[in-house]
Amino acid sequence: NCFSQDESASVIYVNNIPPEVVLLDTGWKFHEGDNPEWKNSDFNDSNWKNINPDIDVHDLLQQYKNACIGWFRLKIKIDSSLQDSSFVLIISQVTASEIYLNGKLLYQFGSISSDYNKEQTRTLHEQPFIIHFAKKDIQEISIRYSFNPKNFLYFFQNNAVAHLTLKLANQGFEEFSSNNVLKF
Repeated sequence: NCFSQDESASVIYVNNIPPEVVLLDTGWKFHEGDNPEWKNSDFNDSNWKNINPDIDVHDLLQQYKNACIGWFRLKIKIDSSLQDSSFVLIISQVTASEIYLNGKLLYQFGSISSDYNKEQTRTLHEQPFIIHFAKKDIQEISIRYSFNPKNFLYFFQNNAVAHLTLKLANQGFEEFSSNNVLKF
């Protein structure tokens, strides 16, 4: 098994990255609202709700009707053989987001805002992005989202807020390239 989860500590353990993928759908915490401190690795999120980020955005909007911005956080214990290494984080989303690793901004997709007129969502479908794990045991992924209900009125069902997987860097880009080449 490539990973396991300790529910009491809300940490997933990644021992290896198999050729398929490691689906990052467990161990996540969620809190509605917005606070820049929530990106920091030392922030205490023990009172946050457990959530699967694969939840359909319509279901999230039903649960958090007044929230236009929220944060997801995931702690990952990385095996020493995987530390100080680069991987591919494959992302599918239908919102605006910022992705942080250990408190540092890695990627920004769209424009986050609680104001419908200023929010710009960005739809990604299995897009690969490099993620480099530091040489330390616990890595923290934090994702800031905006999901204004007016931006989702015309979406079809089954739109995950975020579908995230990890792959070996060379495999993630190789598969993406071969799947997105026009063939005549």
